[in-house]
Amino acid sequence: LYNPGTLSASTTAYTSSGETSGTGYTAGGQTLVGFTVSAGVLSWSSNPSWTASSFTASTALIYDSTTGVAVAVLTFASTTSSAGTWTLDLPAAIITLS
Repeated sequence: LYNPGTLSASTTAYTSSGETSGTGYTAGGQTLVGFTVSAGVLSWSSNPSWTASSFTASTALIYDSTTGVAVAVLTFASTTSSAGTWTLDLPAAIITLS
């Protein structure tokens, strides 16, 4: 998860620069549960969430944790959690790659 203006469509790899920080968040984010890639389509089975967290984010990066290669950049309205649960509502569980 990232702070406003950190990532863009031209982002090619994971970076810790501009990554959010705060209670309950660990740099690098989380592994997406049920993540699969098939015929250029990404899918996952649940939305990641951070409990007992206090941080703000407006961008998410889906990346290959082995190679660091960026797969998708998601932007959304800046959202803050204050000692609560912060959930990233991923789009319709499918992103088509070109």
